[in-house]
Amino acid sequence: MPSSSSISSPPPIHYLQNLLDSARPFLRGELESIDQKLPSLVAVLRSVGAGECWHKHGSFLDHLFDLYKILKIWKAPNAVCLCGLFHSAYSNSYVNLAIFDPSTGRDVVRGHVGDEAERLIHMFCIVPRQPLIHDDLLFQYSDSELAEHLKLSEISLSNAMHKGLFDEEEPWRKKLQALLPADGITVKHIKTGQDVPVSRRLVAIFLLMTMGDFSDQLFGFQDALFENSNGRFEFSGNNYTALWPGDGKPGLWLNSISRMGALYNLIVREEEIFKEERKRLGAGGVQTDRDDDLELVVPPVFENCKWVLDAGEQIAARDLYWEAVSDMSKRGLERAEELLLRSIEKNPFVGEPHVVLAQVYLNKGRFEEAEREAERGLTLMLEWGSPWDKRMSWEGWIAWVRVLLMKAKEKSWPQTTWGILNLETQTTPYLQTLLESAGPFLRGELEAIDKNLPSLIAVLRSVGAGECFHKHGSFLQHLVEVYRILKIWKAPDSVCLCGLFHSAYSNSYVNLAIFDPSTGRDVVRSHVGDAAERLIHLFCVVPRQTLIHDDLLFQHSYLELVEHLKQSEVSLRNAKEMGIFNEEEDWRKKLRALLPANGLTTKNIKTGEDVVVPRNVIAVFLLMSMADFSDQYFGYQDALFDNYDGRLMFSGNNYAMLWPGDGKPGLWMNSISKMGAIHSLIMREEEILKEAQERACGVVVETDRDEEDIELVVPPVFENCTRVLDAGEQVIARDLHWEAVCDMSKRGLERAEELLLSSIEKNPFVGEPHLVLAQVYLNKGRFEEAEREAERGLTLMLEWGSPWDKRMTWEGWVSWARVLLMKAKEKSWPQTSWGILNLGLAK
Repeated sequence: MPSSSSISSPPPIHYLQNLLDSARPFLRGELESIDQKLPSLVAVLRSVGAGECWHKHGSFLDHLFDLYKILKIWKAPNAVCLCGLFHSAYSNSYVNLAIFDPSTGRDVVRGHVGDEAERLIHMFCIVPRQPLIHDDLLFQYSDSELAEHLKLSEISLSNAMHKGLFDEEEPWRKKLQALLPADGITVKHIKTGQDVPVSRRLVAIFLLMTMGDFSDQLFGFQDALFENSNGRFEFSGNNYTALWPGDGKPGLWLNSISRMGALYNLIVREEEIFKEERKRLGAGGVQTDRDDDLELVVPPVFENCKWVLDAGEQIAARDLYWEAVSDMSKRGLERAEELLLRSIEKNPFVGEPHVVLAQVYLNKGRFEEAEREAERGLTLMLEWGSPWDKRMSWEGWIAWVRVLLMKAKEKSWPQTTWGILNLETQTTPYLQTLLESAGPFLRGELEAIDKNLPSLIAVLRSVGAGECFHKHGSFLQHLVEVYRILKIWKAPDSVCLCGLFHSAYSNSYVNLAIFDPSTGRDVVRSHVGDAAERLIHLFCVVPRQTLIHDDLLFQHSYLELVEHLKQSEVSLRNAKEMGIFNEEEDWRKKLRALLPANGLTTKNIKTGEDVVVPRNVIAVFLLMSMADFSDQYFGYQDALFDNYDGRLMFSGNNYAMLWPGDGKPGLWMNSISKMGAIHSLIMREEEILKEAQERACGVVVETDRDEEDIELVVPPVFENCTRVLDAGEQVIARDLHWEAVCDMSKRGLERAEELLLSSIEKNPFVGEPHLVLAQVYLNKGRFEEAEREAERGLTLMLEWGSPWDKRMTWEGWVSWARVLLMKAKEKSWPQTSWGILNLGLAK
């Protein structure tokens, strides 16, 4: 492996701009500008359930679209990109995810993508790709041999193009032709056993697609499954009891992909030599039996596929990176710099270590170095089109590194924590109801949720929300996910729309004004209506930290809230059943002292003017804050704010923390449970006041209270907001879950069960520990227990509408949970690693 100094210098700035131009439609979600048929093609995949199938790292739909994105960024021909979008449509040699029946559905697929793309899709699905790519090609070369043949082939191509010299006896050409003759090869159809001729250029296309395919889906979980401790990805292990998603480390797949790229480059170079030789002999033209019309493009990764990364070096580099980014202590900056520089020296081909190093340099005020590293990291991440460290989405990494690059150019970096965050299957009836609510989000059927939703999201894209960093991903992702949570919680439309635009004018937490409040209110109002815009504006001008936390949450102890929930339940029952009303009860006196029935007057955070906030609007803002925090908070914020006791008091100021940190679930649940409890107290007193009015007058009377006409709803989390989670218990529960899921050893199943049961006992309000425990039980053949845990885990995941363990997407967790539940009901579980990876279709 060459040292980083021997890798060519970074490309000029216009190259980076060209990469951004290619990636921007994906970042913005402007599918029509990529291909006018793309929205309808994605809709087809949704309609056949691809969004509900688990696939390695998320949903099957995510993977299909991500591979399309990678191939587009690599400038592959349109037919090849469409093959990527539908590449497992008939199932293939790796996964049994046939979303179209190959015996009856080929005409259907052909009607969507055309003859050329469908032929590629069908071939991709019937060839034995593992033997073809790995056994017959990759495993026949050593790393050193590939490196040597890359050098020789570069000379040969130059000799052919410039001197007209052609020599088929050169060692690299003889070996390549022995393994992959110029006229192609014949393989066995994986389903019928019939002979299938495969042209050499088609084999090259499948190599290219496999590079994109593997780079998008592989992470540390597969290393555990296949015992890939040497980093060579030889698929030799069979550790099927490994627990998904594991510790979340980047996978050791780069050596294998670099070897694919090298082999692909050898094929491309010899094909160029063939073409030049035919041209000089006057025998030009396209040979259709060789698929000469298939253009072969070289991906930009590994310096245009010119380098092979040593397997051992990739392991050392990954471990150095992991140590650096997972060290959350202040004193770690010097050590982090040292670790990251060594990581980059050993593996200069991925962007994330450069991105984290850029943040180190920004914290130290070394802006020129920060700019260099951010630019290099951004370039590499755009070239890949997918993340190496998959705990964060590609869009999240891109948004974050663009923030770093911008701040490096400005020669400024926040010196406060707030400044960092300112950067900006047969089911039970209840579970079935939850699945029906979540289904349109899982399938991406936006029109089914709200006919105006696609155009509203398009508005947010048009003003750049998809390109802004926000905590855990892009700002657009966060806005849509808050909307999703509120919809699942059955909040009124105006509240959901407020969630979708909740920081449109910026707010007390983030300065992400995508509309100017002095001129843009009419624009927003025209999109969402008067009621929603009024909420959005109010949400953006109130001092939410003071209003929600200082004046309400921090005024209640854990024990006091628990007691007041009990008292209020009795009070509401007395009011409804016996007409007993007592305003002097402790819980009501305290609530009114903090939050009078007529609401509060606070200060506009921008003008300082008085702002009257009705009590029911404060309840809505509590609800929205629950959704807002639950979607964006993870372990990184705990490190920023020194939130080690789990109380989320925002007391620390560790602005030098490196994003994304160790990826642990955040310690935000105590705080959210307290918000939910206060929301319940408000709702209960509102119900008591309403009952008192009805009994006094026979009808609901108008009062002088300045209220918005908003229905208050109770979220299903924390057992309908009737429970408060102790801060200390949540810390212990999180650590027990983390220890269980990150222990990837075979001998860990007994210990994992013990840890997960203890975690669930201390925090029964999140789904992920139940799901990991379900997998433990499936591995042990305890199917009834697995079904119980999978059903409970799925229920909780659907109730939240967002993940607690954010290393995987909500869609990924839900699709995985459905797989576990289905397999538990079938009383079967794979006994091979390939069987695990072949899971995916949940009925």
